Amino acid sequence: MRTYTIPAEADPEPGAPDQIQHGCDYITNPDGSLEFYYNFLEYVWRLNGTRIAARCYFDESDTLNFSVPLTMLDTPDAADVLAFAQRRFRQIATMETAGYETNWSRVALTVRNG
Repeated sequence: MRTYTIPAEADPEPGAPDQIQHGCDYITNPDGSLEFYYNFLEYVWRLNGTRIAARCYFDESDTLNFSVPLTMLDTPDAADVLAFAQRRFRQIATMETAGYETNWSRVALTVRNG
């Protein structure tokens, strides 16, 4: 796993997603209980004609899960997308053969007040 420090601020910020949507996926059992429940924000980018989506599940709000493999984000073309995610999330995962794999983790932030 790679560690990173939060990228510098930028205005306007490069790498902003083309779309952010709130979603909720769930299935109920016949008895009314939930089989699964996912409440999330989905971020969508278009990068060189390819759709890249990532979800932040509310029960893991410090993690962004990309639906693409590491090889798609670990490129110079995706640097702004990755920096956007690194400004907001402590952990960043990608979809690999065995499922989501955390590839980046932010070092602890030092916040100065005053």
